Amino acid sequence: MGQLKNHHTFQDNAKLGEIINDQTLAYNPKLKKICNDNIIAGLVLNQLFYWWRNCTNRDIGFYKTIKDLQNELCLTRYSIDKAIKLLIELNFIDRNHKRLEHKTYYKIKTDNIINAAQKAGLIEIPIKNNQNSPRLIYRQCLKSTCNNPLILSCKNWIKRKRIKKDKKKRDIEDKKTANEDMLNNFLSEKYINYALDCGISDNFINKLVNDFKEYLLSKKKETCKNSDYFFYWQAWILAYINRNNKYIEFDGKIRVYEIKTNPKQIYISSIKKTNLWSAKAWTGVINEPIAIDRFNLIQEAFKIRAFSNGR
Repeated sequence: MGQLKNHHTFQDNAKLGEIINDQTLAYNPKLKKICNDNIIAGLVLNQLFYWWRNCTNRDIGFYKTIKDLQNELCLTRYSIDKAIKLLIELNFIDRNHKRLEHKTYYKIKTDNIINAAQKAGLIEIPIKNNQNSPRLIYRQCLKSTCNNPLILSCKNWIKRKRIKKDKKKRDIEDKKTANEDMLNNFLSEKYINYALDCGISDNFINKLVNDFKEYLLSKKKETCKNSDYFFYWQAWILAYINRNNKYIEFDGKIRVYEIKTNPKQIYISSIKKTNLWSAKAWTGVINEPIAIDRFNLIQEAFKIRAFSNGR
């Protein structure tokens, strides 16, 4: 009787093996968790990932039908469609219907799956810094009294970097202070007289000066030479006078509406003998110092006006 019982047991195991074969599906609780606790979505994602690992063309993806997934997972079409829709919403997969081929291709977004697992606390977030970087080793051994040559070298490296960084910061602050002092004292009678000759009222001079300092500092013009300040001051006054115009009027004879830098061209209108303005037209800038200086001045005036309007 015992032998007969064992014989039946052997036959049962053989039949069970035929049923199970090698198509056992593993239930992964982690996939379920990142799929909004949807077990079926986790199973479908697991199965799609299996085919993704065997995919030969990652640019196109792998071809798979819903019927194939039904046969592999023994699930209904409705449940698989719903699971795939959820995976697409979670941005875990891409589905591409190629209507001419009557095929559907899938791609797995592994980075998004990993990020979701990290946010859920399912996997450890890797340290971005290199494990062997001097900075990380220094931080780990900062409180130790280790005399290892590598550790000492790393500490010296960090120390040099810090000294260099602090020096650069001090230099920037010193330079800024020096430039502010220079800006406070650079406006001589030459600057004031130029503004007055252009028709600027005395009441607005101080305001223009303060705004001009702010412009130079914000645009990092503080690095230019003191002799360059008058050029920017001329452009600043020019922009202020034409702040409400669609053009920059120069010397009362030319109105510049637009400029091009390559090649240098200006879209202008000029005053006629009849005191009427001519039609607008593009004209080239001749390669002479005076013409180039005027072009640069008008170009800077346009920039200043854009800066003032954007504040």
